[in-house]
Amino acid sequence: MTLQERSSAYFSYQRYSDAYINQCANPLSTLDRYQGLLGHKKPLSLPQFYQEMTQTVGFDRFQNIYENLKALRQRIPYLDQNGIPPDVFMFLHDRIKGQDELTARFGWSGMTSVQTALLIFSLTPDTAFDCCYDTVQSRLIATYPSLQSLFQGLDIPSDYLFEIIDQAVPYKERATLQDAIKAYGLTPTEYSILLLLARGKTNKQIEDAIHISRHTVLNHSTDLFGKLNLDRNKVSSRTEAAIVALQDGLYPYQQLSLLPEVALVDNIKKLNEREYEVLCLIAKGLENKEIAKALNISRHTVKNHITAILYILGCSNRTAATLIYFLDEMRKNEVPQVGGDSRVIFEEE
Repeated sequence: MTLQERSSAYFSYQRYSDAYINQCANPLSTLDRYQGLLGHKKPLSLPQFYQEMTQTVGFDRFQNIYENLKALRQRIPYLDQNGIPPDVFMFLHDRIKGQDELTARFGWSGMTSVQTALLIFSLTPDTAFDCCYDTVQSRLIATYPSLQSLFQGLDIPSDYLFEIIDQAVPYKERATLQDAIKAYGLTPTEYSILLLLARGKTNKQIEDAIHISRHTVLNHSTDLFGKLNLDRNKVSSRTEAAIVALQDGLYPYQQLSLLPEVALVDNIKKLNEREYEVLCLIAKGLENKEIAKALNISRHTVKNHITAILYILGCSNRTAATLIYFLDEMRKNEVPQVGGDSRVIFEEE
């Protein structure tokens, strides 16, 4: 941050007079919570800040508290000159609490506003990335007005992200999804890329949507495929990644209709009995030789069946046929939404 930017930040950083407290953009959710924790709405001296924060989040988090405040003081050199305002205290309090929940649920240590906006964008497909980012920024500024637009590059509180995740992923699916993210060690960005790739987005489309270079998207995709490529998986393409996401609960069920292969699922009904048997064995990962042995037919006949299956399903390879098969299996066992009603993911002809 330049000297001019720091100076501007300082002069836009207002002392917490009673009038300013009344003008705070979100006093109910910030100042009232602060008063509920500390019993007053006054700014804090530096010693008071450390005392109150350690009592609130635990003395064992002192180093974390110190590093968090240090990062803010580097951006606002005069932060504690007139006392640390309530919303700054609550920002650090909420961020530390959010980090604990992020780690417990997903294995993530923290998320920036850009990472948060990207994950929200990947979970809310009808919203543009820029809108997601603007919403995150607006909520931050409304809740922590003293910090203004200084959130860029900082890990931020995760309450809004949790709201979106809990809306997009029903309760009964949440634990499976969270465990899978931790098991594969996916970062927030890698998981976002996985959701976008599963929906059929190309690297170019992802690049255009979230304003990063195609090289960066490719690097994230390569890292993602490497992490998904465990002993039982062979992942080197978008379709193979989508299969793993479906099998392991990484993809929210209520967004299945966004996968391009959903439009082809009804074609399975057009397969004859033998073709369907072959498709089932393909989906289990059997090679032509193994399928021939299992069905007591020649490899040439298996090859002919596979050619017919791909033509009837409207796909170009075995991997895509496997994904269509898994989607059909999920259609047969539609997961009811929390609350009782079943969500119609697949439209019947």
